[in-house]
Amino acid sequence: MKEMTSTKLYSSTNSTDFIHKFPSNELSRNQIHREMITQIAYFPRRDEYISLSSDSIRFWATRTMNPTRFISEPGNFSCMIVINQQNVLAVTTTTRKLLFFELDSLRLLPATVGASPTADEIKSMSGPKATNILNTMKTSDLPMFNVPTCMCMYFTYGGETDTDSKIEFLIADDQGYVEAYLLKAPKVRQGSDFQITKTAKIRIHQEAITNIEYIDTIMCYATSSLDHTVKLWKYDTTTHKFTTEGILKDNQPILGFYYCKLQKVLITYGISRDAYVWSLLTQRKTFKLGGHYNQVIGICSFLTNSDVDYIVTMTNRKEFKLWDSVNFRMVREWTDPTLQHPDNRFSALYFDSVRRCLLAASSSLSKWAEDVSQQTDSTQSNTHAHQIIGAHFSDTFDQVVTCDAHGDFSVWNINTGSRDSLHHESCDDDVVASTLDWKGRRLFTLTKKNVINVWNFNSAAIMISLDILKGSNLVSVFAAMSIGTRNVLACGGWDKVLSLYIQTGPESLDLFRSYLGHKSDISSVVSFNYGFISGDANGEIFTWTLDTSKYLAKAKLPNGAQVECLYSTTKYVFVGDNLGFIHVYSVPKLSYVLGRSAHDTVVKSSITDIKSFGKLMYTADTLGYVREWIINEEGQFEMIPGKIERCARDEIRQIEIVSQGKFIITIALDMCALLWRSGDFEYVGLFDGNHFWNLQDEKTWKKDKPFLPDEKHFAREKTSTLLGEKRSSRNSVAMSLRSARLSNNSNHMILSSQKQVSVFDQNNFIKETAEEGIKPPAKTSQTKHEERPKTVVDPELFGKTLTEYFNGNDGHDEIVEISKNYMPEMAPNNRNNFFEKPRELQMTSRPNDLVMRVTTLMKPSTAFSRASSRLPARPCLKIPPPRKSTATRNYRLPVSLTL
Repeated sequence: MKEMTSTKLYSSTNSTDFIHKFPSNELSRNQIHREMITQIAYFPRRDEYISLSSDSIRFWATRTMNPTRFISEPGNFSCMIVINQQNVLAVTTTTRKLLFFELDSLRLLPATVGASPTADEIKSMSGPKATNILNTMKTSDLPMFNVPTCMCMYFTYGGETDTDSKIEFLIADDQGYVEAYLLKAPKVRQGSDFQITKTAKIRIHQEAITNIEYIDTIMCYATSSLDHTVKLWKYDTTTHKFTTEGILKDNQPILGFYYCKLQKVLITYGISRDAYVWSLLTQRKTFKLGGHYNQVIGICSFLTNSDVDYIVTMTNRKEFKLWDSVNFRMVREWTDPTLQHPDNRFSALYFDSVRRCLLAASSSLSKWAEDVSQQTDSTQSNTHAHQIIGAHFSDTFDQVVTCDAHGDFSVWNINTGSRDSLHHESCDDDVVASTLDWKGRRLFTLTKKNVINVWNFNSAAIMISLDILKGSNLVSVFAAMSIGTRNVLACGGWDKVLSLYIQTGPESLDLFRSYLGHKSDISSVVSFNYGFISGDANGEIFTWTLDTSKYLAKAKLPNGAQVECLYSTTKYVFVGDNLGFIHVYSVPKLSYVLGRSAHDTVVKSSITDIKSFGKLMYTADTLGYVREWIINEEGQFEMIPGKIERCARDEIRQIEIVSQGKFIITIALDMCALLWRSGDFEYVGLFDGNHFWNLQDEKTWKKDKPFLPDEKHFAREKTSTLLGEKRSSRNSVAMSLRSARLSNNSNHMILSSQKQVSVFDQNNFIKETAEEGIKPPAKTSQTKHEERPKTVVDPELFGKTLTEYFNGNDGHDEIVEISKNYMPEMAPNNRNNFFEKPRELQMTSRPNDLVMRVTTLMKPSTAFSRASSRLPARPCLKIPPPRKSTATRNYRLPVSLTL
C-alpha cells in the first residue's frame, strides 16, 4: 500500500490550484435558515438549488446564489427528494409525516402519510375503517412508525423506473427500517388526485440509518448505519422482497459514505478524523484518507473543467481536502475563514455536476469553483448555456419555449419574463432542430442521429421517441405545418428529399409522401393555403401540393443566390438570400414580383429569417439587424421599408412574433433571447431568469438600447465620373468610369413581373444620393436642348492616365470591387442568362480578319462568307476574275489596309 501511494500512477493537472470561493451577497436573517442545513438538492426544471433544515425549505438561484422562495409550514423537516417526472417535492418530518409539494406553486398536495390520522380524517372515517386503523396502530406495520432520516428514489439497471403515473421511492428511519412507497400521479396536467401507498417494509439495520444510495454498477442499494455496518441489498418491486448482497463491517459508527464510480470503491466516514476506502469485491479496507484535524462530516466528488475527477472531504471546522480519485493522494487542502451562522461550521456538502461547482452549507449556501466557471457564472447573463436552436411561442399557454443544442429547454412566462420550468437533458446526442406541434401543446426535437422526441414541455416528460429517419443524412429542415385540414411534419436536408409525416396514432408518425426535385441541400420550407414551398442552397424554389409529388412551379433566384429563409402569405412568398436581398414571388406560379436589398448595408450579409403579422413584416440578417416593413397586398403590391434596429451583436438566427404582433423575440448566436416592442423596437428585457417585467407597465422595461449600429455597415464610397477631378494615382479614369457605372445601379430596383425588365427607383436613388452629398443626375428636356458645361481636360493627367491604363493589370492597377447590393439589369431576351460575358475591348479593326475575308472572296470556289460567329452566314456575289490585258498581265491587284 505504501509503494502504491508513493508511485505516480496518475499525472493530475494543476487545475485544482485555481479553485476559489464564489463571492456571495449579504443576506438578511429572513432570507436564510434559522437552523443548520442538513441536505442540498438540485431542481433542474427551474434551475434552482434546494436546501433543507428543520425550520424551512429554501430555493436558491444557481447563478446569483440569491434566495428566491421558501416553504416554512409545517416545519420539523428531516429529509427530501425531488421527483422531476411529476414536478413534486417529497418531504418527511420528524413528526412522522410524509408530505408532497408541487414545485411550481409550492402548494401542498392532498396526499399525505402519517403515523396517526389527522382530525379531518378521523371525522370522515367510517366505523370499519376506524377499527382497522386502531388495529394497525398497535403493530409496527403502521406507515411512518419511526422518524425518517433519509430517502432515495427506486432505481433499476439503466435508470429510473418511475413513469408519469407511478413513482416508487424508499424511506429509511432511525430504527433501521426501510419502507417502500408507491405514488400514483394524475395524468392530467395540474391534476391533484395523487395517491400514496406503502408497498413494503423491512428492518435492515439495528440502529439508525444515516445514508441510502443506489449503486448502478452492481445494481443494488447501499445503506450505512450507526451499528458500524454498510449493507448492500436489492429490492424486487414485483415480489416486494429484500435480499442482502454483502456487509461491510467497521469498528465505529458510520455517518455516511460516497461511491467512487471511477475506481468502483466505497468511501466511508464516521466519528473519527479519517475516511476509509473499501473494496466491494473483498469487502475490506484498502486505503485511508487521513490527515484531517477534525471530524469528517461530508464526502463528494469534484470534476474539473478538464474532466479530471477528484474526491473532496470536509470536516466540521470548515477544512477541505482534495484527493486524487486514482491513487488517493492528497492534492490540495484549504479552509474557509469566513464566519458562518448560526454555528461557525458547515453541515452539508453537495457537488453540482452541471456547473461543476462545490456547495457547502451552514444556514446559507457557499460556492467553490474554478476561475473559469466562476467568471462565467458571475459575468454572463444568457438565456441558455449553449447555442439556441429554436424559440417558439405557445398561444395556448401564453409561454415561450426555448431549446438549445444540448437538448435543454426552458419555458418562459411572456408577461413577466420569469422562468416557469427548465429541463436539462443528459444525452450525448445533440439537438439540431425543434418545433411546436400544430396546437402549440407539445415540443418536437430532432437529434443528430435523426431521433424525434415529442415532449410535454410543461412536465419535461418524453411522450414519444421515434426513429423514423434512420439512415438519412443530416436534417436541416424540421417544421410542423398545417396545410388545409391536414397537419404534417416536414423533414428535409442533405439528402435533397423532402418528406412529410402525419400522426396516425397517439405514439406513431407515418410517412405521407416524399418529394424529389431539389439538386442541392434543402434550406427552408413554408406552407400556404393548399400546399407548401421549399428552397435549397442552389437558389431553386419549388411549389408542391399534398395531392401529387410533382411540383407545380419552379423558380431560381438571380445572381446565383442561395435560399436562406422563406415566408408565405395568401398571395406571395418572400425569399431571403445569402446576398442580403429579399425577393417576392407570386403563389403558386412563382412569378417574379419584386427584388431589392433588404437592409441596404454595404457589408455582405445574409437574410436569416422573415416573419409577418398582419401588414407588418420583419427581416433579420447576419449582422444583427432587424427591419420592419409595411406590406400591402391589396391591388398593386407594395413593400414599404420602415425602421431598422440592431437587436444583436452576432447573427440573428430567428424572429418570433408574440402577443398578437405587439412584441417580437430575437434569437442570436450569443445564446440570448431578447424581447422588443414592435414598431419602435423598444427594448423590454432578456430572458435569463434574473430580469423580470410587466408588459402592461413600461416602467419595468429596460428601454436602454443594448446594441448600437455600426456606421461601417451603412457607409457608401463616393465616386466621381469627371476626368478633370483630382484622384489617387492608384485609380485610373477608366476604373472610375467603370465604378461609376456599377454604383449608378440603385439598391431599390423593382423587377416588373409583366415586362420582365429591371426599372430604376429614381426617387430612392435621388434620396440616397442627396444624403451622401452627391448631386443627382439632372433631368433632360425633350423640347429644348440645354447646353452642357464644358469639362477642361489636363493633357498631362490624360497622358498619365492612358499610360497607367495600358501598363496596368488588365487595364487598371487593382480589381474593381462590385457593390454588395448591386443587381445587374436583365433584358427580356436573355432573362435566364444573368451574367453575359462582356465584349472584349477592340482598339482597332482586326487586319487578320480582313485579309482572310478578302482572300475568301477572291477564291472562285467560295460562294458564302465566313462572318463572325455572332452573325449567321449569308450568301454574297461571286467576284469575277480580273480581265486579261497587257497592262495588268502577270500582275495582281494590290490590297491596301488601313489600320
